[in-house]
Amino acid sequence: VAEELSDATRNFSRALRSIAHTCYRGIWSTRMVAIGCMSAQMVHHEGSETRSLKSAPQSQTMERGGAINEEGMEMAKTMDRNVKGVVLK
Repeated sequence: VAEELSDATRNFSRALRSIAHTCYRGIWSTRMVAIGCMSAQMVHHEGSETRSLKSAPQSQTMERGGAINEEGMEMAKTMDRNVKGVVLK
């Protein structure tokens, strides 16, 4: 009985070692692919930066979100007066 248990334990430990080794190889392979992807991305970005520097920079205008009309100005003045009248205790 002890010999059978010893054989079963040995087989079980080999199976676990094989699983652990497979996981290790999978993690290692994933890391290698990730390193390759990062390197390719760096080269791609470096190349696109040099391509974009060949032309002169162009100015861009920002939009403020919405046009301010007379009604909006009146509302802003009213809110400003209301805020100035508040006394904090």
